[in-house]
Order: sequence, then structure tokens, then C-alpha cells
Amino acid sequence: MSRSFTFPELKTERLTLRLPKMEDFAAFSEYQKSDRMTYVGGPVASAEQRYRKFSNLAGQWILRGFGPFIFERNDTGEPIGGGGLWFPATHPELEIGWAIWSADAEGQGYAFEGVSAARDHARTAFGLDALASFIDIDNERSIRLAEKLGAKKEETRVQEDWTYHVYRHPAFL
Repeated sequence: MSRSFTFPELKTERLTLRLPKMEDFAAFSEYQKSDRMTYVGGPVASAEQRYRKFSNLAGQWILRGFGPFIFERNDTGEPIGGGGLWFPATHPELEIGWAIWSADAEGQGYAFEGVSAARDHARTAFGLDALASFIDIDNERSIRLAEKLGAKKEETRVQEDWTYHVYRHPAFL
């Protein structure tokens, strides 16, 4: 028996949101090795672990029918991060998350633009509403982005050695 999948590609003014491809691994891997990983588990030294994490991005699309998009700049074709639906087996619920891999791309509104498009897609394609984002309590940039997206802090949770806020995105208007 064969399965057929349709994978979306979204366009915004400055970004293309698409599925991961092998050419993205180098940029993803550099991000994973960096201090930019401070609030999401810390830098990943092992190339094998970085590859497994990268494969998980693509695997969500096959296993769940959705997953995080890669944010590719329209002007350069450079993959600068990603975001969208994320629901690994270890999560308590479906999350909408994001990461900007490149420090050069940070602070330019790419995360807001990409996550807004991914969130709108989740709402229209899957009827999902009131999505959650799990944000480390010390990650001030992601907290500001969640609030800019209209999300409100619902509660603070502790999971093993991680303390995080649950931000709830508003219902689709």
C-alpha cells in the first residue's frame, strides 16, 4: 500500500516557508553547535545528534502530516531558520515554535513574518486554534516575539530540568 502526501509551500513578502531539504543541514548544524541553542537544550556537539535533530524536522511531516517549515529568504535563497507545528512524542501537546539560525538574520522581523504565516496555515489547513508555544523562562527574545504575535502567558511548567512558560496564541479571528 502506498501513501500520498501533499506538502505545502508558503510565500510571504520576504520568505518562502518550505519543507527541510538536505542542503539546509549545514546552516542547521552550525546553529545547533552554537551558543544560540542556549534556551533549547544547549549546543549539540555530536554531528550524529545534529543530523538526528535535523531528520526529526522532516520526520514530523511524514509521521504527523505537518511540521516545522524552513524559513528561506526570497532574495538570497538562504535558509535562516524555521518554525511551525511541532509535536514530538515527548511533548505534552502540539506546539508552534520557531528558531532563527543565523545571528545576521535576527532582529529583522523574519521570525514574526514566518511564524505568522505558519500559524495562519495551521489554522486554515487543520482548523487548529489557541496553539501553545513553550518558551524557556529566560528567553526574553522569544517571549517578546510570542507577545508580539498576540500570545499570552498561561502558566509556567517544569519538565525534568527545564522550566518554561506556556504561551497561548489567541483564537483565530
